[in-house]
Amino acid sequence: MSEQGRVSLSGKEYHATCVLHMWGGDSRMFRVEVVIDTGFSGEVALPQRIVDQLSLVQKGSTDIRVADGRSANVKVYPLQIEWQGEFRSVEAICTDSFPLIGMALLSGSRLCVNVEEAGEVEITPIDQL
Repeated sequence: MSEQGRVSLSGKEYHATCVLHMWGGDSRMFRVEVVIDTGFSGEVALPQRIVDQLSLVQKGSTDIRVADGRSANVKVYPLQIEWQGEFRSVEAICTDSFPLIGMALLSGSRLCVNVEEAGEVEITPIDQL
């Protein structure tokens, strides 16, 4: 099952986005618009406000290298999501940024983006091509 999204234009910046279904600690489902970040090697990154809304319980922390080369220690949370028609357990890190999905979640998929305002985004499992 493919994931669908859109390209949004914020000022002069284009962002490829899709909606990710997440389940919080209280089993409520949340629809969160996430930016697809091919420079992020992890699965999911969430800002603290969304971590709090989801009532996630921290399972640890890890060191990451951010885009400007600095190291940062971030909190890690277990997260349940629906991805390409299947329920998955992933690790979400807490960052100061907006919600992101990264290359670890995209692994095994083809990402097609029409880079224009309101352009189509499609993420298809490679075994379904």
